[in-house]
Amino acid sequence: MTEDDFGAYDDLLLAMLEEDIGEGDVTTALFDGDREVRAVFRARSEGVMCGFPFVARLFQIHDPSVELEPLKEEGERFGAGEELISARGRAGAILTVERTALNLFSRLCGIAAKTRDFVEAAEGRAEILDTRKTTPLLRPFEKYAVRTGGGRNHRFGLYDQVLVKDNHLTLLGGGEEDFRALVERARERYGPGMTVEIEVDTLEQFRLVLAAEPDIALLDNMPPETMREAARLRDEHAARGGKRVL
Repeated sequence: MTEDDFGAYDDLLLAMLEEDIGEGDVTTALFDGDREVRAVFRARSEGVMCGFPFVARLFQIHDPSVELEPLKEEGERFGAGEELISARGRAGAILTVERTALNLFSRLCGIAAKTRDFVEAAEGRAEILDTRKTTPLLRPFEKYAVRTGGGRNHRFGLYDQVLVKDNHLTLLGGGEEDFRALVERARERYGPGMTVEIEVDTLEQFRLVLAAEPDIALLDNMPPETMREAARLRDEHAARGGKRVL
């Protein structure tokens, strides 16, 4: 999904609405649903504005006559009590969609805010990447929130990048030649456009993987001093004419 293609996941947004509305909003049906009203999304705590395009799509899918206006820019920080979105339209439509919209909107604002915290803490010394540990069916929205917060998306799924994890390595011999053969097999099968990444959790394993020269070595749960040593070994390998593994 690109930032400009906010209608690409209408099927997921429709499923969110159907989950909540079912055969109809039996409570709102007791009131004058055609009354024109204005509603405001107001922050209860500080965060980062994220997800307005999806909120707008939710309302458009249910009732295209509802007009929404963002009161903050995507990616802009906000404080508690600030107004974030204004909605005008039929009371019935706004009351029916509000909870689904708020659930998604608040989640994305929270992810964007936490990502921004990490990005600012890194102070340009490192990039902040995400993972596949997302809520089922919310991955495109949550990864959008990471980008909005200033982070960068790692692989989107199992199909767009080779990532050899510890569970895969139980099927491998574990020697230097085994890693070399694995990297070569991946490149022969998928071509140079496919990123190859291998997860390691010890320096000994890192040395073997470094010699195999994948595109990326993922240092799993290593303390800072061990990661610094891995970076030193990586730089030495590159200085000797080897591939600079990320």
